[in-house]
Order: sequence, then structure tokens, then C-alpha cells
Amino acid sequence: MQPAIRSIIVTVCCVVAASAWLALAGSDQDEGEHAHEHVELAPFMTQLQWHSQKLGYAIEGHNAPLAEFYLHEVTEVLEEIKEQVPVHDKLPIADLIGKIPQPTLAPLDRQIEASNWTGASKAYAKLIDACNRCHAATQHQFIVITPARGRPPFNQVFEPQQSQRPTDSN
Repeated sequence: MQPAIRSIIVTVCCVVAASAWLALAGSDQDEGEHAHEHVELAPFMTQLQWHSQKLGYAIEGHNAPLAEFYLHEVTEVLEEIKEQVPVHDKLPIADLIGKIPQPTLAPLDRQIEASNWTGASKAYAKLIDACNRCHAATQHQFIVITPARGRPPFNQVFEPQQSQRPTDSN
């Protein structure tokens, strides 16, 4: 191999190795205290809206197992947001979640567990109101969430199916 080609190959390998090392060194910084600054909040909010809408349809359909499932998903996404994006645009997202929407979850869960559908609907409306109050607290009052209403836009059944209904022992 000619010395000039060997020199070019060695130089290219050194540049690639140095670039890889710098990239890895930079990624270590991202894992520190400010790693959450690079996580987008919008995808979490989209998941939250998706699950909360389906929760509303499950409540409207008086489907306790499905409502419990979607309430669990809403709770999980809120926890993920608190962990992954505790601060966004210098706003204390984790603190706001703890103060505004999270307190609405336990009362809603109790109403669903009791199959108190009127109470569950009211508690669900409080959850949706909490979403909007949180948006207002973060200068995003232009994002207005509404309770699930009308015909679901999903290819999913929200009413309990025969296999879910309790059997009549009479």
C-alpha cells in the first residue's frame, strides 16, 4: 500500500474514532441532571389525550374493566411525564401534575370500582377540567380538552361484551 493512501486511511480512522468518542462523551452529559430538557412533552400529551378520551367512552359505556384499564394508562403516562419531563420550557411540569390532575385520579377510580357511572362521569369531567387548568398554568390555555362525547371515532367497542357481564345466578 502506498504511504499516501496509508496516511489518508489512518487519518480517516482517527477522525472517525475521535468523532465517536466526542459523541459518546456528549451523550454522558445528556444522562445527567439536564437529560429531560431534550425530551419532547408533546408525544406524552398525545398519549394522555388518547387514553383519557378512551377512558371517557369506557365510562359512557359503563365498562368497568375497560375504564380501569384506561385510567391505569392515564396514570402511567402522567408518571412518565413526571419522570421524563419534570421541567419543560422552565415550567415545573412534574409539580403541576402532582397538584392539578393527579388528585382527580383516586376519586375517579373509586367511582369506577363502585360502578357508580353518574359519579364516574362527574369525576371524569373533573379530570378533563384539570387537564385544561394545567394547560392554562403552563401558558397553553389554547389547548382545550373536551370530554369524550358522541360516537367513538375508534374501531373499538366500549360497552361490556357478553363475556364481561356478570352471569345471572337466578
